[in-house]
Amino acid sequence: MEAMLSKIRLKIKDLLSSSVFWSWLMNGLRMTSGLIVLPLVIHYLPKPEFDMYFVFLSFWALIPIIDFGFVHNFGRAIAYAMAGASRLLSEGYEPEPNAKGPNYQLLFTILNTTRFLYRWFAIGTLAILATIGTWIIFKEVKETTSPTITWTAWGLMIIAIALEIYLAWWNNALMNMNRVRLALQYTVLAMMVRLIILAGLLIGGASLLSLPISNIISSLVQRVLSRIAVLKELPKPIPPANREAIKSTILQLWPNTWRTGIHLVSGYLSTQAMTLVCLKTMGLATSGMYGFTNQLLNIASSIAQAWTQVKWPYINQLRIKGDLSTLEKILRVRVWLQFTTYILIALIIVFLIPPLLSKHHTGKTLLPSPWLELMAGLKFFELNLTLSTTLIFTENRMPFFWATTFTNLASVILAVVLVKFTSLDLGAVILPPLILGLAYNFWRWPVEALRGINTTPLKFLFSIKPRD
Repeated sequence: MEAMLSKIRLKIKDLLSSSVFWSWLMNGLRMTSGLIVLPLVIHYLPKPEFDMYFVFLSFWALIPIIDFGFVHNFGRAIAYAMAGASRLLSEGYEPEPNAKGPNYQLLFTILNTTRFLYRWFAIGTLAILATIGTWIIFKEVKETTSPTITWTAWGLMIIAIALEIYLAWWNNALMNMNRVRLALQYTVLAMMVRLIILAGLLIGGASLLSLPISNIISSLVQRVLSRIAVLKELPKPIPPANREAIKSTILQLWPNTWRTGIHLVSGYLSTQAMTLVCLKTMGLATSGMYGFTNQLLNIASSIAQAWTQVKWPYINQLRIKGDLSTLEKILRVRVWLQFTTYILIALIIVFLIPPLLSKHHTGKTLLPSPWLELMAGLKFFELNLTLSTTLIFTENRMPFFWATTFTNLASVILAVVLVKFTSLDLGAVILPPLILGLAYNFWRWPVEALRGINTTPLKFLFSIKPRD
């Protein structure tokens, strides 16, 4: 009996020390968060506040693009430095198969550059949201049951977004230093804090105030802990920031950074900004329906992406070391898990959620058929495109930049035209990105990504053994 208990304890210890376990827990919390928060939002928010809730979320979704893509380039640069890279290139990378350990001098320079830039990103965000953001929602605020509370919530939302931008890079740094498990643990803790506070405030009647307050507190928890952990990983003393080194690093990273930034902005326009297109052309109620569906499918995508997301720091290091065989082997398993996870959750959303909403007479609905099914399919193709472009990006190159940017911008323009001149209604914001993506990006870049690790889609997906 004692031996059995000892084995159980050992298994539990091994489980808790696994990044995969924390990835699963993060996925479970994302699912739980959706299952708990969305019903509460449906039940406790009046219809105008319910619709405005998803408008607020569309602004929160701006966070990954406000830094103009620096976070992705810094993350890759940190992984390169941890793998022993001798220097950063504007494009491409130099393999370092014989590196003995991290290049801390390069790492210090990258971290100091990041800290300098994100202070200004946060200040700029405050100014933009306080002016342009306020103008966007000004008319619709009057439709809510309590405009005073809505304006207060909006003011707090501006602060929450700026604070998240100012602190977010610390968790990214920790992740790309290959402290994936610790970064995930802090993410799980922050998600639990956010879930508890958001649910409590919704039940307590805080209405739209619930969202920014819970975001502010959870951001502080995650980011402060991540900062402490990053500083512990660095040798002492930490050298002061060198302005010339900061300037040089920005110039080295800028060529792919501006491409990343425009790519992310255009991607936002083709997804989240469609909520704002609905808001301005079809009204708050239709915008809420689209935003509700988009949010559910984004949850499905986020849960599925976790399988590959935790391995990108290691994949970046394998690039520098030139170990493409191990890279392919690890990625193949994760890709299958990602695809399977998304499909299962999407099926639940498409076939189970609509009848449940109808049965309980909530007054809130998802998109009608066939737009719901088409949007689920669109999200699957976008999930695969993100995987492919990220894999290409580990090579520090962006050949997909012009094609994806043009497609994203064209999708928004075409959506506005279709809304104005056809009777497609919601189909006008779903069909453009689907059709234009299928025409090129959804098949072109998966092929290119796999060519970069010397394989093809069929060999990659169905090979049983890794390459010699």
